Amino acid sequence: MEAWAEFAADVEEGFDTMRAWEFLHAIADRDWLHDAWPILTERVRGHRQVELDALDERFRVATAPIRPIGASQNLMTEHTRWWRFRYPLLVTGDATEPLPPTWSPAPVHVE
Repeated sequence: MEAWAEFAADVEEGFDTMRAWEFLHAIADRDWLHDAWPILTERVRGHRQVELDALDERFRVATAPIRPIGASQNLMTEHTRWWRFRYPLLVTGDATEPLPPTWSPAPVHVE
């Protein structure tokens, strides 16, 4: 949960363009939570669900849906791993660094 919180904060502040191509790899902490959630006890899930929901909402607010390439927007919206179909709204770092083509419209570059 801590790693997902750190990632959400990183995305909120502006994701470094040098790491843009690693974005999906960096999001693996949320994948882990998705996979682990069903095997956690009901008590633990109940205790942590509010925190997870808040982190997910922070991530949604700091990101936008990717431009579909070979997949419909509905499929991406309905996918259980919805976070894999989003990109950061803000980026930092080298403004000339190429970004993934699915990050469209381009994120805002902040200093």
